[in-house]
Amino acid sequence: MPATTPTRLIMRRVVGGISRVVHLN
Repeated sequence: MPATTPTRLIMRRVVGGISRVVHLN
């Protein structure tokens, strides 16, 4: 299931970006 790894990485990156925006706000 190689599709699981990239999906998880993307999700983690999105979550990190959202968290960063929330912290900035």
